[in-house]
Amino acid sequence: MKKFFILTIITSTISFILLFFFGDFIIKKSFESILSNGLNREVKIKNFDVSYFSEEIKIEKIEISNKNFPGKLLVVDNAFFKLNALSFYEKNIIIEKIVLDGVNINYFFDITNRSRSNFTSLKRRFEGNKSPGKKTNDTDKKFLIKQLDIKNINVSANSSELNLNQKVKLSDMKFNNLGNSGESQDYKVLLKAAKKGGYALPAVNVVGTNSLNAVMEAAAKNKSDVIIQFSNSGGQFFAGKSLTDAFEAKVLGTVSAAQHIHLLAEKYGVCVVIHTDHANKALIPWVEALVGFSEEHHKKTGSPLFSSHMLDLSAEDIEFNLSECERLLKRMSPIGMSLEIELGVTGGEEDGVGSDDDIGADNPLLYTQPEDCLRAYKLLSPIGHFSLAASFGNVHGVYKPGNVKLTPEILKNAQELVQSTCNTKEKPLDLVFHGGSGSDKAKISEALSYGVFKMNIDTDTQFAFSNAVGKYVEENSKAFKYQIDPDDGTPYKKKYDPRVWLREGEVSMVNRLDEAFSDLGSTGKTLAI
Repeated sequence: MKKFFILTIITSTISFILLFFFGDFIIKKSFESILSNGLNREVKIKNFDVSYFSEEIKIEKIEISNKNFPGKLLVVDNAFFKLNALSFYEKNIIIEKIVLDGVNINYFFDITNRSRSNFTSLKRRFEGNKSPGKKTNDTDKKFLIKQLDIKNINVSANSSELNLNQKVKLSDMKFNNLGNSGESQDYKVLLKAAKKGGYALPAVNVVGTNSLNAVMEAAAKNKSDVIIQFSNSGGQFFAGKSLTDAFEAKVLGTVSAAQHIHLLAEKYGVCVVIHTDHANKALIPWVEALVGFSEEHHKKTGSPLFSSHMLDLSAEDIEFNLSECERLLKRMSPIGMSLEIELGVTGGEEDGVGSDDDIGADNPLLYTQPEDCLRAYKLLSPIGHFSLAASFGNVHGVYKPGNVKLTPEILKNAQELVQSTCNTKEKPLDLVFHGGSGSDKAKISEALSYGVFKMNIDTDTQFAFSNAVGKYVEENSKAFKYQIDPDDGTPYKKKYDPRVWLREGEVSMVNRLDEAFSDLGSTGKTLAI
């Protein structure tokens, strides 16, 4: 035992000495070997400096050789890495920051073979690593890069046949939160794809795991990305109605639901955006508490717990509305979150927010003014990403025809005013359609053409779930009165088992969402890899 102890001490001491004096050299050679094998071409590094205490790596001159072409494929003058050492023991390895300074790309192409360049084999190699049939192991590490800065970029295009050597200097590039795979691909990427493709994502309110899982099941079935959202009372119900501290229940229930999505969404094979619905003035503390949880989640994983929150201050004066939106967005934007705002009033009531008194085609509050949209854009767009629930006569719930008059042209007018005033690209506003249940399909299509990327649906899915459960109960009424049939002794356990009748509700909800995905044109358009 004593000899073993002495041997351990000696071995540890030698290892420490080797690491202290030769650690950088060893890591440098390992780095070169890994990159060379991964890229299938020679990689050379001039200097490699590791600071173990500050968790920083500084590299001087990275050279990647060409294959079958002269010169170098890529030369990086200086590279800086800021690591998160503790994350190496977690599922997601976090790199806090990467700076590449002096990036020189040499592009060679063969004019006689248009498909051949010095990047062709490299591209094929990466495509081979992402083959459709390849499954990832649950234990595989994932890399999350919080910040990537690329500076002083120079590209050289070369062709010996044409005697061409054209050099171009590119603008510096900055990226945030790269590598976030799984449950929620960057929200802005999803909405940009939706607007470009002329479709929208359903935003479905849920109250528990049954409705939540049904939404993910429907999204997977339709190969569409989806937005799952929670109202304050939906979050409270998720936590349990018996909890005496209602505010705490609203917060913790919503957090628990978000964690449920993070755990399971990747297994469904689609991107899921996690959002919270209407929060009026009284519910601002609820949103702030949830942002706090996202900030903590961002520190650990590089991404927020929630994708976005909605702040509905449409019942307040516009000055207060926009100033609070500005304040919250300044806090949310640095961690990659989006804020949904509302200008004008979406009629009806949604979990305690709003009133049925708003209903009526002659109510001017139901129609957002384009000038207010412009004001919001000028104030919020420099701060971070926001989406806008502009009212065009839409209401929560389903109402008698004639009580509501949808006027999507308001959305078109708002887009054109912002575009012409601020000299932006087409459809600069990211618009949201509230009160999608029961809406005329032609009006839905028209709204999409004006830049709507998200449509809320709640009432219709609630009814679909409940209708199926009610029908099952009616058809099996004895099973809900007796455990054993009093007449013939038949046991009813398999019929009153909650897993059976709750599943009926889930299936019906999935079927209703099939229609929603189709109406919004998102079927088959998931961006999940």
